[in-house]
Amino acid sequence: WPCYLQPHTREYLLNVKQTRPIKEVDDFLSKRCARFARKLTRPTSLEIQTSYLLPQSDCLILASKYNPTTTLLNMLPFLAPSCPFVVFSEHLEPLVETFRELQEQELAINLRLSDTWL
Repeated sequence: WPCYLQPHTREYLLNVKQTRPIKEVDDFLSKRCARFARKLTRPTSLEIQTSYLLPQSDCLILASKYNPTTTLLNMLPFLAPSCPFVVFSEHLEPLVETFRELQEQELAINLRLSDTWL
């Protein structure tokens, strides 16, 4: 077995061995072993994030419940030069803040703030 069994699993196996056939116990342990192997080979959250944010993305669509200014500024380095991006928010105030920040830092040209609430 690749790791120690947790106490509740060990207790379960002791109880099951008395009431179930050995085949069921073996099936349980093989499933448990397969699940453990999948967990070991699963990519970390950091690996997943960096795989989605390749250095030269050709566009960016941002729709987040978090602060769009901070999120956009953190994601702009992953956007190739002169590529389009769009930021969506339910409320106008965060978009205005993002718009002003991009203007002040001169990070984008041809900025437009449009309203879809018609």
